[in-house]
Amino acid sequence: MPAKVGTGKKGGASSPQGRGASSEKNRGARPRGKKQDDTSRSAKLLRKSMKAGHSLPLLSAWVLAVVLLAGLIYWGVGPEGTAPSKSQPPAAQSKGKTGKTAEPQKKASADPPVTLPLARSTPAGEATIPSPARRPQPPPETAAHEEASPPPPRPAPQEEKEQVVSLHDHSGVLTKPPLPQPPPPPISPYLAKIAIVIDDFGLDLEVAKKFLKIPLPLTFSILPHQKYSREIAELAYSHHHEVILHLPMQPQGYPMKNPGKGALLTSMSHELLKKAISSALEVSPHFTGVNNHMGSRFTEDRHGMHVFLRELKEKGLYFLDSSTSPRSVGLALAEELQVPTAKRDIFLDHVPTEDFVRSQIATLIRKARTEGKAVAIGHPYDVTLKVLTQEANRFRDEGVAVLSAGELITRNGSTARVR
Repeated sequence: MPAKVGTGKKGGASSPQGRGASSEKNRGARPRGKKQDDTSRSAKLLRKSMKAGHSLPLLSAWVLAVVLLAGLIYWGVGPEGTAPSKSQPPAAQSKGKTGKTAEPQKKASADPPVTLPLARSTPAGEATIPSPARRPQPPPETAAHEEASPPPPRPAPQEEKEQVVSLHDHSGVLTKPPLPQPPPPPISPYLAKIAIVIDDFGLDLEVAKKFLKIPLPLTFSILPHQKYSREIAELAYSHHHEVILHLPMQPQGYPMKNPGKGALLTSMSHELLKKAISSALEVSPHFTGVNNHMGSRFTEDRHGMHVFLRELKEKGLYFLDSSTSPRSVGLALAEELQVPTAKRDIFLDHVPTEDFVRSQIATLIRKARTEGKAVAIGHPYDVTLKVLTQEANRFRDEGVAVLSAGELITRNGSTARVR
């Protein structure tokens, strides 16, 4: 039942004693700040209604309690149920009062606002606000820049490599690395050139056939007026070997030393020398040059050598001086008459042993490397055949080109052939 409130001066809520007790009670339970003001207004309304003699139902008391609780929630949490953040800028904190925010704040983040559950009252009457972990937001200027310009694409690995190389420039200027240079032209491994001439062919056909099997471009020097001279010349030419005339000439000690049929002698006239040279050259049309057989005396004779070299020049042949005499005028006179010429550097087998022939091959290679080219002369001996067959690959392995004598003399080795 509703309680009746008296209006007399004595007793009830209107007595001074009652007012004193009530005010002391109210002072003890009065909250601070805005909460205290709300409670004071509610108490004044209650006293005013009690003085007027109005009676409030119990339901009205409950309504006032709800209003009071709503006021506490409003002033403690906020109108939208979100706690104001101390870390937000002033524009964001004033949103609850004015409903507007600064323009940059709208672009700060596209994420929706995080809503928090309503605060719950603690026994002491304070409101607690849960603070879930939130993703940190970038400053407004950084966020706006990221929206306006997307991050640049990552450079390709090759570009990164070029940038790293350019950073090592000591001048401090960022420059592109130099373009790769083309590789230098390959250097020919055959800087040294040799020619190997085998003399005295014409007496034995089977020996000649054996030398044709050696995998080297040997030059076959063939004696004239011998039993197999023409046949060997044709056979060697058909196997792509160069053939030259091995022309007999007068040696020291003649006639005790016989150079053979058709030899050139110092006692011959001009006409006899020309006839002997022409007769020897008729053995084969494939002759490209001439070297002397013996001739240690004739090659010292300037008159006879002059006639001989003039005949070679008219026929377009070169002269290889076998250098059987240190006083030979053949090389100097051939150069004077502008006849292609060279001289022998190494005899391979004047000591017919395997060790000696191998050592002479080594000497030939060293000389060619030193002077660029060298000419060796051998003979159709069994030992020479054996060693040349075994050492055929040595020249290639040591970077020495084996040419024909004509290639080495007339073309200076420009068309090298290596077998």
